[in-house]
Amino acid sequence: IDCDTQAYIAEMNRLVLCGSSAWRLPSFHELDGLIDRNYYNPTINQEFFPHARGAVYWTSTELENNPEMVMQIDFFNGMSSAVRKDLSYALRLVSP
Repeated sequence: IDCDTQAYIAEMNRLVLCGSSAWRLPSFHELDGLIDRNYYNPTINQEFFPHARGAVYWTSTELENNPEMVMQIDFFNGMSSAVRKDLSYALRLVSP
């Protein structure tokens, strides 16, 4: 199904999920900081994130020279790259 990332975030904020109405996409550095190379598929500490998937996740970090592209992080192997915004990937939201 086609999804609208902004609508999803707005709905999580409307629901006050986990007591927060300030959910957002993480920056590249925030999401990259979760990578733990002691793990593989997913490359994230599974004690803290037991339901994490080895999937590609969006970040909010746009490319400076091309705002139609953003950085993504693949939690299967810990790699990252720039991708077009019209592709479909998983979301991991953050909140203060």
